[in-house]
Amino acid sequence: RSSEKLPVLYLMDSILKNVGGDYCTLFSQNIVSTFCNIFEQVDEKTRMSMYKLRSTWDTIFTGKKLYALDSRVQGIDPAWPVKPLPAEMQVSTSIHVNPKFLKKVCCRASVICSVKVTQVSDSEDILNLDSCYYYAELL
Repeated sequence: RSSEKLPVLYLMDSILKNVGGDYCTLFSQNIVSTFCNIFEQVDEKTRMSMYKLRSTWDTIFTGKKLYALDSRVQGIDPAWPVKPLPAEMQVSTSIHVNPKFLKKVCCRASVICSVKVTQVSDSEDILNLDSCYYYAELL
């Protein structure tokens, strides 16, 4: 019954906060699926209580685990807020390259291009010059 779901979550929450230890590790293995299964079966009032309960878990579960939980619940209810991952857990999209390496590559590419420039005599050679330029950009 859905009326028994929230008290079970409260019991789990109490164990986590008062006993902790190995229970945190054990509960963390299934918290996302357990929470979402309950969330799908309850009414809006119970969902509000679940949100309040979830908001107390920032120090109990990892940011990654809570992000997974929030993201999955948001798939069920688009109004559910998702806290962003902490900066140290986010995947970096930038690439760091040694500037000395770039200088060597660029110098090599410019030599290739300057050779091509001297060979410009018709439209075919100009196309070669353009492809050389893009080749240098990709390096």
